Amino acid sequence: MERERTARKEAERLLEEKARELYGANERLTRLLAGLEARVAAQTASIRDSEQRARAAEEQLRVAIETIPEAFCLYDADDRLVACNENYRRVYAGSAPAIFVGARFVDVLRYGAEQGEFMEAVGRVDDWIAERLARHLNPTGPIVQPLSNGRWLRIDERRTADGGIVGFRTDITEIKERELELVRKSSLLETTLEHMSEGISVFDGERKLAAWNRNFLELAGVPAELARQGTPLLAILAHQAAHGEFGAVDDPQAEAARRLDENWSTGRTVLERRRPDGRIIQLRRNAMPDGGFVTLYRDVTDEREAEYALNRSKEAADSANTAKSEFIATVSHEIRTPMNGIIGMLGLLTDTALDGEQRRYIQTIRESADALLTLINDILDFSKLDADRIEIESMPLDVVDAVNGAVELVSVQAREKGLALSTRIDSSIPERLIGDVGRLRQILLNLLSNAVKFTSRGSVDVSVQPIGNDKSTAKLRFEVADTGIGIPSDVLPRLFGRFEQAHASVQRRYGGTGLGLAISRRLVQLMGGAMGVESSQGKGSRFWFELPFALADGSAAERGALSFMRVLVVAPGGPDRALLESGLDRLGAATMSVDDVSEMEMLLEQSAQVGMPFQAIVVDDTVAPSPVAAADALRRLTRRDKTSLILAAGASVDGSLRRQVSQRFDEVIDKPVRTHALDVALREVTSATARRAAMRLKAADLRPLRILVAEDNVTNQRVIQALLQKLGHRADLVANGREALEAVQQVPYDLVLMDVRMPEMDGIEATRAIRDLPDQAGRIPIIGLTANVMRSDLDAYRAAGLNEVLSKPIDRSQLEQLLARWTPEAAPRAPQPARPSAEVHSSTIADMVASIGREMTLSLVVDVCADARKHAAMLAEEIAKGDEADVVGPVHALSSLLATFGLRHLASLAQAAEVAARSGAQAEAMDAARSLSAGIETGLNSLQAFVNGMQARAGTDAGAA
Repeated sequence: MERERTARKEAERLLEEKARELYGANERLTRLLAGLEARVAAQTASIRDSEQRARAAEEQLRVAIETIPEAFCLYDADDRLVACNENYRRVYAGSAPAIFVGARFVDVLRYGAEQGEFMEAVGRVDDWIAERLARHLNPTGPIVQPLSNGRWLRIDERRTADGGIVGFRTDITEIKERELELVRKSSLLETTLEHMSEGISVFDGERKLAAWNRNFLELAGVPAELARQGTPLLAILAHQAAHGEFGAVDDPQAEAARRLDENWSTGRTVLERRRPDGRIIQLRRNAMPDGGFVTLYRDVTDEREAEYALNRSKEAADSANTAKSEFIATVSHEIRTPMNGIIGMLGLLTDTALDGEQRRYIQTIRESADALLTLINDILDFSKLDADRIEIESMPLDVVDAVNGAVELVSVQAREKGLALSTRIDSSIPERLIGDVGRLRQILLNLLSNAVKFTSRGSVDVSVQPIGNDKSTAKLRFEVADTGIGIPSDVLPRLFGRFEQAHASVQRRYGGTGLGLAISRRLVQLMGGAMGVESSQGKGSRFWFELPFALADGSAAERGALSFMRVLVVAPGGPDRALLESGLDRLGAATMSVDDVSEMEMLLEQSAQVGMPFQAIVVDDTVAPSPVAAADALRRLTRRDKTSLILAAGASVDGSLRRQVSQRFDEVIDKPVRTHALDVALREVTSATARRAAMRLKAADLRPLRILVAEDNVTNQRVIQALLQKLGHRADLVANGREALEAVQQVPYDLVLMDVRMPEMDGIEATRAIRDLPDQAGRIPIIGLTANVMRSDLDAYRAAGLNEVLSKPIDRSQLEQLLARWTPEAAPRAPQPARPSAEVHSSTIADMVASIGREMTLSLVVDVCADARKHAAMLAEEIAKGDEADVVGPVHALSSLLATFGLRHLASLAQAAEVAARSGAQAEAMDAARSLSAGIETGLNSLQAFVNGMQARAGTDAGAA
């Protein structure tokens, strides 16, 4: 029992021990399982991570393959597709169904070839597959593959380390097309070069032959064996020199070297040379950017021979045309010379005792002579046009004045026939344009004269309207319409031809040359315009012409027929004064302006001192309380027989006031003043002044003038001499300018009548020489005589020293008026050296002090004295130059400075010098300038002394206060 208990206890112990061992083993097993599970989980996570990285790497590889711009493919060692990008499938779109991973390369080839994708496989699929597969398995370099869709691929394949094949396909279609185009152009160029009629050669920057054609070899004399790429130009030149292409030479190599350097160094691009066979070859060379050049060779032998023949024909034609024109001009001139004598003698004969019948005969002869003179002038004009010797002038013009001037010339004839003459000018036309006013007036006068001539009743209308303009030009349409006989429709096409009139009966009834319209149309064409006519027989005609004009910038002045006249404008600054100054400047008058009558006094005084009085004074109606008061003040300062007064009247001058001013002023013109009205008024007062002077001289029974007449034509000499004797003057005659120059140095003549055109020494040259003479001989009045008083010539006449111009044939009344103006007692006196006065007009300084204060006045006096001395130094420099002096600038500046500060006498001298200089009276200007220069320092010292005294008095007054 005990043993059983003992055994049981032992068994329980053993059981507990085993249980503990089992429990420990279980715990170890549990821990082992837990560790195993952890290792499995870790390994599983690692595998998943590796798989993710592998997928990411695969994706990156796929993206990388897709980003390759070329088509990419990779085949393994068994030539099965491992990978490719979409570009691979795109370029082989026809084979796409066969392109997949694992596909064999040969299967892809066959599928595409059978679909017709490969151009080279068409009709030979198996052979092509074999050839392509062999190149694929043994890649040696790039190959070019054309596809049936027109694309071209460049294939680059190479073996990989594991025996596979990687390949790239690049689309080279554009490159291939450019290559093909280049080949096509090259072929076309070669064909073109070979079919060119000209030879061509191209040398590169190293002076070696790069391209040529067969004609180059033939025209340049180059043998075929030298026509190779890279042949030096020196070798070709040496061959040409050796074979006489450049004439006889001693050393062909040296000649070739010289020509090579010459051709490369000179800028000549076109030259010609004659070959040994007589042909003339033209070489035209053009440089290339690389330093080479292209040369064209052309046989111009026939052209040069044709040009030579043409030149000979042209020279012969020009010679004949010149001879014809010279003949017409000579004959016209020779006819006009006796015509002048006839007209002059008729004028003298008219002054004799004649009965009524004799006067009618003389009048008929005079009208016939005038008609013949018009005919001669038309023929002369036409001959100049025919020889292209008519020059179109460009100068400022006023269309309104030009039209009104032409209308005025035919107005008397129109009134005599009872015709209504009207003018309509569009108000939008610019007042100042650039053109040839003389030719414009000639055209208008021709059309107006015809209209009046061929119209017996009704009207003649002139209209001008703009038809287009831009910033720099204005195009105008002129129309002259009449209600006359009209023109038959069959005559219109030839109306503007030479010597054309409607019918012979028209010429017999109305006269005329038939040249007027032809001349007018040619003149219009020369001025860049067009001319035409609209007419019906019995219903009148409408002639029109259109002309372009440049817009005037306002800076140029037209020199008109009054270019020797001195005019003073008395008007306040503003639009009315600007119009007056512009009109006078356009007419060419020498003009000065003042604001009111009080300012005019000093200017009249100094102009009289230097013997350059104003011939006319134009007064604005607002310069005095009334125009009557202005006229009375002016008459106290001027002599009626020497100075004419013209009033520019506004709308307020009417009724009884108009009658009063008409009695006090020589002429009254309405504002706004038009240039034409001003021109008419000045001409009228000039004639009236001359008539008054002539009457005064006759009444005073003054001595006759001793006049030198320089005229080469004997008939004209007799006419002028007879006219002068009739007027009570003595005339000495010389035949040319040289004799006139000698005569004025021997005899103190009162006046010279100088023909402009004379043999040996013409009138202009003689006038210049006389003006260079010392003392009174150099100042003698010289009147030019000419049959052509052109506006373009007036400036030259005045610059040469002519005092006036008298047109031929000489009219007795005009000659009488001219002599009255230049008789010593009526003519401007020779300037006397003025005695400078240092007197300071204290009222001027006092007014300045009252206006700006004493201190400012004193400061300004210091400044003005410094400025005046500076300008005085400049004046002294100009005076030292003698005949070349230009004193206008210094005396103009001094005039303003001296007058402002009360040195009136010195200011008067400065203004006198300026007036004389601007009028072309150089000697008078220099005399006044010298007097001014001599007295200016004394005057400035007087001014400073006066101001110092005033300052001292001011100090004394302040101390006393």
